[in-house]
Amino acid sequence: GAVGSIGTKNALEAAKDGYTWTAGAAQDLGTYAVLGMLDTKIGDWVLFLNVANVSTLAVNPNTPYKTPRSVVAVTMKHGNPRKFSVVSQKPSSPSGLRAPNPGTTA
Repeated sequence: GAVGSIGTKNALEAAKDGYTWTAGAAQDLGTYAVLGMLDTKIGDWVLFLNVANVSTLAVNPNTPYKTPRSVVAVTMKHGNPRKFSVVSQKPSSPSGLRAPNPGTTA
C-alpha cells in the first residue's frame, strides 16, 4: 500500500552506501509498478531473503469456528464464494484467506 511504497521510495532514493535498508516482500516491487505506485523493478535492488512469514488464520471470536479444520469444513460445505469474506493485508499477499461470515454456521 501507500506506506510500503513511500518507505520503499525513500530507500530507493537514499544514498547507495549500505546504511539504508527496507523490508518487505520481493513481490511488492513488481506490484508497485503495476499499480502505478512506484517506478521500480526487482533489478533495482540487492535482495536479502529471509523466510519468516507465517500465515495466520483469524476468525471473529463470536463464530463457532475453533480450529482451521472447522473453517475448511464450512467452506467446503457451502462452496459459494459469495457466502465468504476475503481478507488480505495487501493486493500482492498470498495470505488472503476465505473466512465464513459470522452468520454462516458449520
